Amino acid sequence: MTATPALLFTEATDRTPMLVADEQPLGYTFTARGAAGPPEHEERLLAWAARLPAVRRVLRTWRVPGPGATQPAAWVHLVVVAAGTPLHHMVFRKPGVHAVAAEEELPPYLAAALAAAEPVWEAGG
Repeated sequence: MTATPALLFTEATDRTPMLVADEQPLGYTFTARGAAGPPEHEERLLAWAARLPAVRRVLRTWRVPGPGATQPAAWVHLVVVAAGTPLHHMVFRKPGVHAVAAEEELPPYLAAALAAAEPVWEAGG
Protein backbone atom coordinates (compact mmCIF):
# COMPACT_ATOMS: atom_id res chain seq x y z
CA MET A 1 0.00 0.00 0.00
CA THR A 2 1.35 3.45 -0.85
CA ALA A 3 1.33 6.49 1.44
CA THR A 4 -2.03 8.14 0.61
CA PRO A 5 -4.17 4.97 0.74
CA ALA A 6 -2.24 3.89 3.84
CA LEU A 7 -3.18 7.10 5.63
CA LEU A 8 -6.86 6.62 4.73
CA PHE A 9 -6.69 2.99 5.88
CA THR A 10 -5.11 4.01 9.19
CA GLU A 11 -7.75 6.72 9.77
CA ALA A 12 -10.56 4.26 9.10
CA THR A 13 -9.23 1.26 11.03
CA ASP A 14 -6.62 2.53 13.54
CA ARG A 15 -4.21 -0.02 12.01
CA THR A 16 -1.04 0.78 10.09
CA PRO A 17 -0.51 -1.21 6.86
CA MET A 18 2.82 -2.12 5.31
CA LEU A 19 3.92 0.49 2.77
CA VAL A 20 5.16 -0.34 -0.73
CA ALA A 21 7.95 1.92 -1.91
CA ASP A 22 7.13 2.05 -5.62
CA GLU A 23 3.80 2.56 -7.32
CA GLN A 24 2.65 -0.26 -9.58
CA PRO A 25 2.06 0.61 -13.25
CA LEU A 26 -1.40 2.12 -13.68
CA GLY A 27 -2.81 -0.49 -16.07
CA TYR A 28 -5.75 1.73 -17.09
CA THR A 29 -6.52 4.76 -19.20
CA PHE A 30 -9.62 6.91 -18.80
CA THR A 31 -11.86 8.75 -21.20
CA ALA A 32 -14.99 10.88 -20.86
CA ARG A 33 -16.85 8.77 -23.43
CA GLY A 34 -17.89 5.24 -22.52
CA ALA A 35 -18.86 2.17 -24.48
CA ALA A 36 -22.03 1.73 -22.42
CA GLY A 37 -24.78 3.88 -20.95
CA PRO A 38 -24.46 5.13 -17.37
CA PRO A 39 -24.71 2.43 -14.70
CA GLU A 40 -28.14 1.87 -13.17
CA HIS A 41 -26.95 3.08 -9.75
CA GLU A 42 -25.98 6.54 -11.07
CA GLU A 43 -29.35 8.17 -10.25
CA ARG A 44 -29.18 6.86 -6.66
CA LEU A 45 -25.58 8.09 -6.40
CA LEU A 46 -26.54 11.60 -7.52
CA ALA A 47 -29.50 11.72 -5.11
CA TRP A 48 -27.23 10.54 -2.27
CA ALA A 49 -24.56 13.14 -3.14
CA ALA A 50 -27.12 15.97 -3.27
CA ARG A 51 -28.10 15.27 0.36
CA LEU A 52 -24.55 15.57 1.73
CA PRO A 53 -23.28 19.10 2.44
CA ALA A 54 -19.60 18.09 2.01
CA VAL A 55 -20.09 16.88 -1.58
CA ARG A 56 -19.04 19.49 -4.14
CA ARG A 57 -19.54 17.52 -7.36
CA VAL A 58 -19.77 14.09 -8.95
CA LEU A 59 -17.80 13.26 -12.07
CA ARG A 60 -17.83 10.25 -14.38
CA THR A 61 -15.15 8.67 -16.57
CA TRP A 62 -14.85 5.45 -18.57
CA ARG A 63 -12.07 3.10 -17.39
CA VAL A 64 -10.22 1.28 -20.19
CA PRO A 65 -8.11 -1.68 -19.03
CA GLY A 66 -4.59 -2.07 -20.34
CA PRO A 67 -1.84 -4.67 -19.85
CA GLY A 68 -1.84 -5.97 -16.29
CA ALA A 69 -5.25 -4.52 -15.45
CA THR A 70 -7.38 -6.55 -13.06
CA GLN A 71 -10.73 -4.81 -13.59
CA PRO A 72 -12.86 -4.67 -16.76
CA ALA A 73 -13.87 -1.60 -18.70
CA ALA A 74 -16.52 0.27 -16.72
CA TRP A 75 -17.76 3.65 -15.56
CA VAL A 76 -15.93 5.17 -12.60
CA HIS A 77 -17.53 7.92 -10.50
CA LEU A 78 -15.56 10.42 -8.44
CA VAL A 79 -17.38 12.09 -5.57
CA VAL A 80 -15.44 15.28 -4.85
CA VAL A 81 -15.85 16.48 -1.26
CA ALA A 82 -14.64 19.56 0.60
CA ALA A 83 -10.99 19.50 1.66
CA GLY A 84 -10.60 18.01 5.12
CA THR A 85 -13.70 15.81 4.89
CA PRO A 86 -12.99 12.34 6.32
CA LEU A 87 -13.20 10.16 3.21
CA HIS A 88 -14.15 7.03 5.14
CA HIS A 89 -17.46 8.81 5.94
CA MET A 90 -18.21 9.12 2.20
CA VAL A 91 -19.17 5.57 1.31
CA PHE A 92 -21.57 4.67 -1.49
CA ARG A 93 -21.46 0.91 -1.64
CA LYS A 94 -21.14 0.29 -5.36
CA PRO A 95 -18.02 -0.67 -7.33
CA GLY A 96 -16.29 2.16 -9.14
CA VAL A 97 -17.44 4.97 -6.82
CA HIS A 98 -14.54 6.82 -5.17
CA ALA A 99 -14.58 9.76 -2.77
CA VAL A 100 -11.77 12.26 -3.29
CA ALA A 101 -11.04 15.41 -1.32
CA ALA A 102 -10.78 18.67 -3.24
CA GLU A 103 -7.25 20.04 -3.64
CA GLU A 104 -5.55 17.01 -2.08
CA GLU A 105 -2.91 14.82 -3.72
CA LEU A 106 -4.38 11.68 -5.25
CA PRO A 107 -2.85 8.29 -6.01
CA PRO A 108 -2.10 7.78 -9.73
CA TYR A 109 -5.28 5.77 -10.51
CA LEU A 110 -7.60 8.43 -9.07
CA ALA A 111 -5.53 11.31 -10.48
CA ALA A 112 -5.76 9.82 -13.97
CA ALA A 113 -9.50 9.19 -13.57
CA LEU A 114 -10.10 12.75 -12.35
CA ALA A 115 -8.11 14.26 -15.23
CA ALA A 116 -10.39 12.58 -17.79
CA ALA A 117 -13.70 12.87 -15.93
CA GLU A 118 -16.66 15.05 -16.82
CA PRO A 119 -19.11 16.47 -14.28
CA VAL A 120 -22.53 14.87 -13.98
CA TRP A 121 -23.67 16.83 -10.89
CA GLU A 122 -22.46 19.95 -9.05
CA ALA A 123 -23.58 21.42 -5.73
CA GLY A 124 -25.80 24.43 -6.21
CA GLY A 125 -26.21 23.56 -9.86
